[in-house]
Amino acid sequence: MAATLSSEHIKARKAHQCDDCGGAIQPGDDYRRSAMAGDATVWTWREHVGCAVDADTMLARNWFDADDWPEHFSFGEMQADLHRDAK
Repeated sequence: MAATLSSEHIKARKAHQCDDCGGAIQPGDDYRRSAMAGDATVWTWREHVGCAVDADTMLARNWFDADDWPEHFSFGEMQADLHRDAK
């Protein structure tokens, strides 16, 4: 089971890839960076602010769980469904 060790919103100093949607996080963009741990491994998870909000909503609605994260394409489709449902 994955656990979040720390999480913060910061401004990118260099380009990164969003671990949720796969899109680019450009220098100067605000994003959420989290230190994660699980299966005897520690890693960094980076997300656009909007993707982080959407992921938190999807997790709260049990659309998936933290140990079975969707692939980038599937996450994008789920985001579209989430925003379509909100209208």
